[in-house]
Amino acid sequence: MNKYNFILFCLKVKTFFHAINYKKITTTTLHVLLFALVFISSWATPQEEAYANTTWECNDAAERAYFYKLDWEFTDNFFTISQYVATSTSTVNLDETQVSLSGLTVGGTSITGVKGINGLAMSPDGKMYVTITSSANGTDLFQINTDGSLTHLKNMGSYGTIGQLDFYQLPDGGGHYGFSSGEYVSKDGIDRIYFSQGAFDTDSDGNGSDIARPNSNMIYNVANGTTTTFPDPGFVSPINAADYAYVGDWDGYELVTYDAINNKIHRFDIDNPSNSSSIDPQTSAFSGASTVLSAFSYKTPQGEIRFIVDDTNGMRFEIVRNGTNNYSVTQKGSSFLTNNSDGASCGPNAYDPFSPTFKAVLILSSNFCWTTFTSDIGILFHNFLLFQLTNIKASSFSSSQNNCLPKKPS
Repeated sequence: MNKYNFILFCLKVKTFFHAINYKKITTTTLHVLLFALVFISSWATPQEEAYANTTWECNDAAERAYFYKLDWEFTDNFFTISQYVATSTSTVNLDETQVSLSGLTVGGTSITGVKGINGLAMSPDGKMYVTITSSANGTDLFQINTDGSLTHLKNMGSYGTIGQLDFYQLPDGGGHYGFSSGEYVSKDGIDRIYFSQGAFDTDSDGNGSDIARPNSNMIYNVANGTTTTFPDPGFVSPINAADYAYVGDWDGYELVTYDAINNKIHRFDIDNPSNSSSIDPQTSAFSGASTVLSAFSYKTPQGEIRFIVDDTNGMRFEIVRNGTNNYSVTQKGSSFLTNNSDGASCGPNAYDPFSPTFKAVLILSSNFCWTTFTSDIGILFHNFLLFQLTNIKASSFSSSQNNCLPKKPS
């Protein structure tokens, strides 16, 4: 059924509604009619192609960014990827995918003695990457598939060459955690993933006795699988900001993070790392803030890229560029309490969850209050049915059904 035939169908239905004596419509009859219209509208709406096993969704049906958070307990033989939507006041956890480490091998070597699982990154089209560091095989890069399976891409280095000794206080005698940050950058026709320890750090260890580990800052070329290193820009307290976001171009800087403890914004220039700098936001520090573990970027309806960060205490902050070298930080709800996590989004292809341009949403009465229309046909039905419902006498509905009005998702 094409759109034109469908519109004709709508008009016929509208005529049918007008021919009915509204006083005699029962609630059950109305529900049946509305359900039929919803079903046909949903069927007539062009459906998105099924996502491949390697591709995660970037946004929900209301065009709000999906954020993905990795969480791993040091003693577990699995980690989880949580898909959620952030609101101005809370976190809505939608789905969890468990990724098992049992039986994981690389080139015949069993991945045992896992010290770190981090460096979560996502491409603009929804491919997800992670690094796993083990005493058995060093640091390996994997792609995470939507069914929870792992595809090995590259060994980034032997154990001990990536990550300072005891940069994080690990159980069972400590060790080298590997990368703690990862972000996908697509610029000038080149796709790369930037990995680092904290905020681009190579020489800050937990006990003050380790040597510099220059491989702790590494770039992975997605197209050809090669790796290169980049220098430490020398940010103060880089351990406080264990993830960063790709923001396109903020005053010449592409990767940005926030040290919530010291109220500092760190900006990294991927073309000239020595040009990287820190800057104070226009807003004051937040009481109770702790180490930032996860960062997520997204695009506003006006085309501006912003990002949020989550700290270990469950506080979430939004960082906004107001003008040249002018930034502000606001608290935006709460997140999960965790001491070992990382986060990622589709970056410039993830849409602002706090001021989104929602597609039409139709809230029907009784049991049909959560049907969403996501096409022009859906919007047509939204307007048509709302018109019809407002013309039906209030006596046809119970008081509870009157509360079922069109509204945006919270």
